[in-house]
Amino acid sequence: MEISDASDQQLWQVCRKLPSDFEPYGERQWEGKPQDKLACDTCRWFQPLLRPGQLDWGACANPQSPRAGLLTFWGQGCEQFEEEREPGTANMRRNRSEFKNRVEDTLREAFTAFARGEVAKVNGLSKEKDFLAWHWEETLEMSLDLMLYRLFEKTTGDFDRRRAAEEMIAETKPESHRFWEAARRRFARIGKRSISTILLPDNTHKLEEQFWELVDIAIAEALAGRRQE
Repeated sequence: MEISDASDQQLWQVCRKLPSDFEPYGERQWEGKPQDKLACDTCRWFQPLLRPGQLDWGACANPQSPRAGLLTFWGQGCEQFEEEREPGTANMRRNRSEFKNRVEDTLREAFTAFARGEVAKVNGLSKEKDFLAWHWEETLEMSLDLMLYRLFEKTTGDFDRRRAAEEMIAETKPESHRFWEAARRRFARIGKRSISTILLPDNTHKLEEQFWELVDIAIAEALAGRRQE
């Protein structure tokens, strides 16, 4: 069963209710405040589930919220509510959410290839053992210059695409260490070596700056409607 097919009853079976939720789900009172101004579906951190035509259910992406990472009904709410910066129709917010998810997938794919390539270089690993690692430039070009361009080109909805993309960049950057460690583990398996013997580049911070500069250029080109050659 797909999440989009789940009934409200099925979703409530796995949804956690917290004291910080609004009544009747938790102990917090609305106190005369308009629900449509404080509800999760108007919060900038609410990531809706793909239920066509609805924004009833989603997940909270605010790391400061008690509901962070939890399945959330639109009316549960929390004190960390932040009004959606780009209010609009349900379809627009859904398009924006889907766009951000696809931007995240593209960035992760690009950074994975980038980290593998750099780890391969510093460890002198054989091209034959991992062709992709030694040709990360091609994967990077495919992810940023083609996939990202098409994503900007094909996405519909009247919202600020740069801002949405920058929000995903801000969420992905703090996880950079995970990509480097994943690359180490991959090459340890390939070479049948202890992970402690797999080195990381000394200048990972500088390399990350270079990567995000490439991302910024790709976004600028995509917004301008031009593919990089």
